[in-house]
Amino acid sequence: MQFHLRRSSVPLILFVILTGLLWGLDPQKKITQYAVNVWKSERGLPNSSVLAIAQDRSGFLWLGTAEGLVRFDGVNFVIFNSRNTEAFKDNFVNNLYVDRRGVLWIGTVRGKLLSLERGSFRSHFLADDVSRISNYCIAEDGLGDLWVGTSTGLFHRRVGEDGPLKKHPVFPAARFLSLAVDGAGRLLAGVANQGLFRMENGEWRRIVSNMGQTANDIYVIRPERDGGMWIGTEYGLRRYRDGRLSDFSSGPGVHSLITALVEDRDGNLWVGSESGLFRWQNGDWQSLGKGKGLDSDFVYAICEDAEGSVWLGVLDGGLVQIRDEKITAFTDREGLLGDKFRCLHEDDSGALWIGGAGGYVSHCQGGRCENFELPGHARNQTIYSLETDAGGSLWLGTSSGLLRFQNGRGRKVALPGEKEVIEVRCVKRDPGGHLWIGTWGRGVFCLRNGEFTNYSATAGLPGDRVSSLHVDRGGDIWAGCENGLAVMTPGIGGRFFAEPFLKGCYVTSFCEDDQASM
Repeated sequence: MQFHLRRSSVPLILFVILTGLLWGLDPQKKITQYAVNVWKSERGLPNSSVLAIAQDRSGFLWLGTAEGLVRFDGVNFVIFNSRNTEAFKDNFVNNLYVDRRGVLWIGTVRGKLLSLERGSFRSHFLADDVSRISNYCIAEDGLGDLWVGTSTGLFHRRVGEDGPLKKHPVFPAARFLSLAVDGAGRLLAGVANQGLFRMENGEWRRIVSNMGQTANDIYVIRPERDGGMWIGTEYGLRRYRDGRLSDFSSGPGVHSLITALVEDRDGNLWVGSESGLFRWQNGDWQSLGKGKGLDSDFVYAICEDAEGSVWLGVLDGGLVQIRDEKITAFTDREGLLGDKFRCLHEDDSGALWIGGAGGYVSHCQGGRCENFELPGHARNQTIYSLETDAGGSLWLGTSSGLLRFQNGRGRKVALPGEKEVIEVRCVKRDPGGHLWIGTWGRGVFCLRNGEFTNYSATAGLPGDRVSSLHVDRGGDIWAGCENGLAVMTPGIGGRFFAEPFLKGCYVTSFCEDDQASM
């Protein structure tokens, strides 16, 4: 019996929304640095537990939930279940698979099998009563034959055939927990309490019998491009390569039930488990979990879309999209302390220095941050500005004065005539290697050859409260003050000259473009 789904021009729009505006994931970023977008019931998702995900050729995402099959076009969700689609006899969808012809196959917990082709739903009958189609247990082999693993055996239908799926005579009563197809088109099967099998020339061959003392059942199989395979068990992750089985369950958190495995386009392994999401990259484990990007630790489905974004189905955590953005975030998950930052500085080695509130200066390189505590008198003070001198020392303008930071240690540098604390709002190095220091109340100081020179309102500044400095590509020194702007050309008169067009304005920052315009 066939039931029809109305077709429209939506798939073209969907493909643009879901994939056309996204970038693939930059493999150099930490998993915590990607953007995480979550859809739950408050954003229109009919059920916040997503158990299966597949993307069809039109770009639609299809989601399996406890309340039915859900189609997502990047904006809207549409649900199909027994209330609006006659073909559905069981709404608990836990298995989705798109075959080479673009047909979407739908498996349910209570053993019902449906297909969606050219907008029409169709029910398919299995030769025996089946109480359950196991998760990740629909596969198409290299010949195009369809295989369905269930709680009471394995069913198949040859390419081009129609009618009920026939029961395979081998393992007639076995529970098939997982199916996959290797690079040679051969069917792989995880059979409860019996291990991992591969079909070779029509015959089953057991390739792994003992998964370890605690992990005989195989719930997920993911072949690798180089001929090996990843195996998800109830007690962690295994890897089969060159006839040998390796235990990867010692990874942080990867010792729980493995529910999903995906190898992305860059060869990184994404692992869904009942203890969160993990990514294995060149021997390094990274993770997301409840309270750290996800609303739940139970990740039951993973799908990489056509543009390289990763989608997750999370129990009570909704549909999750992990995508890349041109902006990379650095947070406490990369080791950065604090959450209020005032200044950034890239040194000659390409490392990034970060300063703000909290009494720490942070050094970030290679995606990781190291934090250095300021000396006692500057602890809990604010860092306004950062600059490196010609010798590689870092200079800090802070609310408690000027600091010099070298070899992991900081010390205060007193300004001439400093009897009380002088706030240093900005520090800049000119082409000659001299340091220019803007203060809040004492004007500008210049450090040349170990000696300070002071420039105040008597030297042409609009005022002694200096909030910003800039050295332009011609070497001129610009000073932004509480009540105006001034500029000095070093070597010509030793004075600043006020720019009248910003008289009385509070100048806080500068930007010089590629054409040297300010």
